[in-house]
Amino acid sequence: YRRSKGIDSVIDAVEIAGAREPCERDDCDDCNDCDDCGGEGSIYLISDLHLNHADIIRTTARPFADRDIEEMNRVLIENWRGTVKDGDRIIYLGDLTYKADEETADRFLWMLSGNLTFVEGNHDKNVNRDLVGSVSDYTFEYGGYSFYCVHNPKFAPKDFSGWIIHGHTHNTRMCRYPFVNMKERTINVSCEVIGYRPVSIDTIIEAIERCRDEKRERADYLEDIV
Repeated sequence: YRRSKGIDSVIDAVEIAGAREPCERDDCDDCNDCDDCGGEGSIYLISDLHLNHADIIRTTARPFADRDIEEMNRVLIENWRGTVKDGDRIIYLGDLTYKADEETADRFLWMLSGNLTFVEGNHDKNVNRDLVGSVSDYTFEYGGYSFYCVHNPKFAPKDFSGWIIHGHTHNTRMCRYPFVNMKERTINVSCEVIGYRPVSIDTIIEAIERCRDEKRERADYLEDIV
């Protein structure tokens, strides 16, 4: 493979640790339901890593040296792999990279642990659909709650009665899209909002219930409530 600038040091570290391997069963596409995929695990969510995107460091005030994509890539991937285990499910809500070619996107995908559900974002045109099987939205129920996952919250159905989990807005429109918005019933899992590592669905529910118990209308960041 030809390696893009900013990916070399991350690849070296991940190859030492052991990269994500697909399920080898012929009838399974990393379903998380068979023993080979790890069975039932925890559910995690995150969005908008924007790997290899130098300008995102400045525009969203990420805690990395200006345009230091190697350090940003390394930290974001290590945070993911240190949180999500092989038997866990991870729902990714789009924008893995920014205008990366398919080869670079593929290399990043193989570094990620867990059984991946990939909700496509507006910058994921070059993500290999055969490798990841991306979807435009994803609905699931957990702990008595219904969740609708979509990259851009403006595309969520207006009549959905549960909670909308989204990315896309990063931390640039916090008045409208904080981590928890009780009135609009939205959850923002853009990585800048949740501490640059995947957040579990149990933690999201805990945040919702704390806001409700404390009669709070919102929690801007994950660290503000949990």
